Amino acid sequence: MFSVKNHTNLTSQTTPSAFESFVKVLIFDEEVELANIDNSLKQLKNIDFQYFITHDDDEFKRILKDIKPQIIISELHQDEKSGRKQLDYCRMFYPEIPFVFLSKHSCNKSTLHLLEEGATDFLFKENIADLPSVVFKALRQSREKYEIKTTKQQRWEDAQRFRGLIEYSHDPVITYSESGIITYASPAIERVLGYQVQEFIGSNVLEHIHPDDISLRQENFEQLKGGKNTFTEIAQERLRHKDGHYIWAKAIVSDARLLPGIEGYMTNFRDITETVKNKLKLEKTLKNLTDYKIALDESSIVGIADLKGKITYVNQELLSTSKYHSEELIGKSFKIFQTDEHPDFFYLKIWKDIANGKIWKGELKLKAKDGSHFWVSTTVVPFFDEKHKPYQYIVVMRDITLRKQKTLELHNSIDLLTSQNKRLLNFSYIVSHNLRSHTSNIQNLISHIEDTVDEAEKKEMMQHLKNVAEALNETMYNLNEVVSIQSNSELKIEVIKLKPFVEKTLEILKTQITNSKAVIISEIPENELISFSVSYLESILQNLILNAIKYKHPNRDPLIKITCTNDSNYLNLNITDNGIGIDIKKYKHKIFGMYKTFHSNKDSKGLGLFMSKNQIEALGGKITVESKINEGSTFRLYFKRN
Repeated sequence: MFSVKNHTNLTSQTTPSAFESFVKVLIFDEEVELANIDNSLKQLKNIDFQYFITHDDDEFKRILKDIKPQIIISELHQDEKSGRKQLDYCRMFYPEIPFVFLSKHSCNKSTLHLLEEGATDFLFKENIADLPSVVFKALRQSREKYEIKTTKQQRWEDAQRFRGLIEYSHDPVITYSESGIITYASPAIERVLGYQVQEFIGSNVLEHIHPDDISLRQENFEQLKGGKNTFTEIAQERLRHKDGHYIWAKAIVSDARLLPGIEGYMTNFRDITETVKNKLKLEKTLKNLTDYKIALDESSIVGIADLKGKITYVNQELLSTSKYHSEELIGKSFKIFQTDEHPDFFYLKIWKDIANGKIWKGELKLKAKDGSHFWVSTTVVPFFDEKHKPYQYIVVMRDITLRKQKTLELHNSIDLLTSQNKRLLNFSYIVSHNLRSHTSNIQNLISHIEDTVDEAEKKEMMQHLKNVAEALNETMYNLNEVVSIQSNSELKIEVIKLKPFVEKTLEILKTQITNSKAVIISEIPENELISFSVSYLESILQNLILNAIKYKHPNRDPLIKITCTNDSNYLNLNITDNGIGIDIKKYKHKIFGMYKTFHSNKDSKGLGLFMSKNQIEALGGKITVESKINEGSTFRLYFKRN
């Protein structure tokens, strides 16, 4: 075997573009005339020929199988056997390859037989010049046969593929005529609607559609019939199942009137019942959530924060209460509302609880934009992700500022009533004890006067009776003073400059200070002011300074120091002495009692501290004492700020 490749010759003959530009030619001949064949075929423009030549039968089969030539040219000898056997083999296995015979002799009968047996053409060698036309024709016919075969094969494969897609599709497909009569239904119709295919075919499409959805289906159907669209989509419609219930389906209706085998309309649909049910549930849930949100927004103060405490949402109630604008809060930390009312560990505990997925409830004092404060009853609820980890927090609050104020006022009232009750109890005890003592003395003296006949003794008893009456009168006066302090609701309150007032009081007591050789040190700031009763303040200062002089230490001159300090609620006036002191442990609960004395001083009546305490407490202040025996005492006066 050998091969020769010829190159393109530019002649007037053209080659159809459908032909290959390179053609393999298998020649079967013992005495091949390749030069004549090649020269003849050069007339075909734009085709290169490659020749494969053999005269051996087995080699012919091998070449045929290996190279798949586009055309076969075979010599037909007088025995009419050479070439005939190759034609039979080629027709059996490669019928699509053109087979052309060349012969030196003429035999019409043989030629006819060969053509009947499948030969493509027959040519005498003396007419070799006609070979290009024969080859051209053979190649063209071969190409046409190949294309027809390929097209048929492709159509068959497409039909099989389409049939497979339809038959095995999870979604039903049906076809029907213009009148709505169903002509085909895929097997999926049984799974979705419960019908056997044969019982479904022949029914009308509209029989299976919910009455309320028929108008929409017909509207879309009319649009298809009018040629406005080639297909239409029905997002939702209800189809009746064989057992009577309805399912929700999504359908695509296509115009297939021009498609052979259908010549009507085709619908494929999908069961979306669960999707619709879930959608309806979701819509209901969303509506409920919206309703809850509206109710919550209308009744509560609401804010939402991320894991870092950054605000992501605030409702109108929070804006109104805090006096902020939305853009001033979104992205900011909830610490923007924080006050000093609660210690740091209090807030740390809140974050620890909610970070661990717990709901926190409690009361908070918060700060508004203008610096004012408001109290809220608060619930912090963590929201969890699919891993049950908090990803944000909703803070629901209720303004309880008014309640807190009322509670504080109530506590103050209770404290005041408790204090007043204690004083009243103490007062009643004093009244009962002292008046009973005086009346008992009077009764005894009167009894002695009535029983005695001695005029001198009567006179003495009368003097005792007079003394008791004076003591009773003094007691009544003191008790009246206490009542006056407690009930004086119209007491005049003035703004007093503390430093000059203290200096004036010291000037009033100058004689006592000088006689006792007392040293007074006053360290009160120039412009310190208090709102208080002038008469009460004068009484308190005189009582405390005179007590410091009266109870001086026998071994040293009195040293009295007056200082002033401040805190957020009170102005503190401190009076410190170096006197004999008071046994605090022994007299802790009696120091400010009426008629309570702690020393043997005969001038002590036990009224000064009692009166001072009542006077300062009557105006919302308080008084305390610190003392050590033989070292001295410090009285601290707390004047309430307005």
